[in-house]
Amino acid sequence: MNETLYFIFAIIPAIAWINYFYRTDKGEPESIKLLLIAFFMGALVVIPAAYIEIFVTKNLLPSLFFNGEPIPTTFFPYFILFSFIVVAIVEELFKYLSLRFSVYYSDGFNEYSDGIIYIVTVALGFAAFENFLYFLNFGPDIVVVRSIFTPLFHASASAIVGHYMIQMKYSKVYKRTVAFALMFSMIIHFLYNLLVYNFSSSGNYWYVIIASGLLLLSAKWMFDKFKEAEEIDEKCWDCINKD
Repeated sequence: MNETLYFIFAIIPAIAWINYFYRTDKGEPESIKLLLIAFFMGALVVIPAAYIEIFVTKNLLPSLFFNGEPIPTTFFPYFILFSFIVVAIVEELFKYLSLRFSVYYSDGFNEYSDGIIYIVTVALGFAAFENFLYFLNFGPDIVVVRSIFTPLFHASASAIVGHYMIQMKYSKVYKRTVAFALMFSMIIHFLYNLLVYNFSSSGNYWYVIIASGLLLLSAKWMFDKFKEAEEIDEKCWDCINKD
């Protein structure tokens, strides 16, 4: 499987999900330009996120726990630290910052549903580029599974952050709520990764079942909140009380 097919498998699921939210949007039509900015911002931050993850993995964690020696990948406490401190925190923080310092300040970021639409677009950009890099490194064996699950996972894990970011834009009392939402998204990310790791190391399908349940619950929350926001936007585009 060549690079072109890897790119197709990485990009098509992301485009399909973005198209779903774009077509479902009943309020003011979203700007294609802003959606592209959000998508490419999400893809762009994969690079600094990866460098941070590599640095922490190869330098910081070994120096803290193994006197500078490489940490065995089978060392379970290492995976907990790596999955939470390195992956969950770094990736969710970068997705938040991608939206915070781009579309967030645009006049087009102005409806209840926009919070979910744009954070999902950022997350799908991140997932697409991350998947492409994974496909290049690990080959065709992971293509189908990651193409199906990774985009939805990234989108649903971050949706809660975007949902409250739109409210924070117009009411600063939501700053603390956004901070808690960000921490919650990191916990979801960590638990999902932990369950997948336990399955890959043990072969116990219960871990897959629980991980799938976690993914379905977070996705259901995302779709339910998006539907609620759409109903509000359909009735009134300016229902958010500005401070």
